[in-house]
Amino acid sequence: LATNYPNDIDIQVMLAEALLMPIPWDYYLPDGTPKDMTVRVLDILEKALLSAPLHPLALHLYVHLVEASTPGPLSDPVAAKQGAARGE
Repeated sequence: LATNYPNDIDIQVMLAEALLMPIPWDYYLPDGTPKDMTVRVLDILEKALLSAPLHPLALHLYVHLVEASTPGPLSDPVAAKQGAARGE
């Protein structure tokens, strides 16, 4: 489905979520290097967020995907956007 609709942000974000489901909270190697699937999902989400910067699910998934990243919390700016998307 995602291949047939590459410009549909909702479908792309649902693909990202589907790819994360089999590997919950297992996105990085012990040294902090992102796993291959993490890199793939980050790419999908970053492209989606370029087109729809306040997409709620894309923001939510991105925060969870990068909160354990190194260096530092890459999720902070995205978390702020997520709050803005909810009107906070």
